Amino acid sequence: MSYLETLKTGKIPEKKPKTPKPTPYDRYMARKRPDTIPKAARVSVTTPAGYNDVRMIVGEIRRNRGVVTDFKGVPPVTAQRLLDFLSGAVCALDGRMERIGDGTYLITPKGVEIACAASSADEE
Repeated sequence: MSYLETLKTGKIPEKKPKTPKPTPYDRYMARKRPDTIPKAARVSVTTPAGYNDVRMIVGEIRRNRGVVTDFKGVPPVTAQRLLDFLSGAVCALDGRMERIGDGTYLITPKGVEIACAASSADEE
């Protein structure tokens, strides 16, 4: 609607709300903002199928991230070889490997503490 139509009819058009565009300063500050989750607190869950997947797991440990690894879908002989490789790599990197279930392991880098919560049945 034009200005002249507004004068003739007396009807004022509704204004569309403007969506503010980020300024260059806003974009700069967004890049400078640290991650909300510390890198050491990140944990990925994997199901390795071969040696390439295990190398990826070791890479995660080297980047100070924890990994939960599930070997349930892998043949037992292959799972044992992959587990041997992982245990050697974790030992070399001063990490820790904890069994948390049947065929499931938690692998953490150096400096990450694993705290086990006691259940109420253990306290009695």
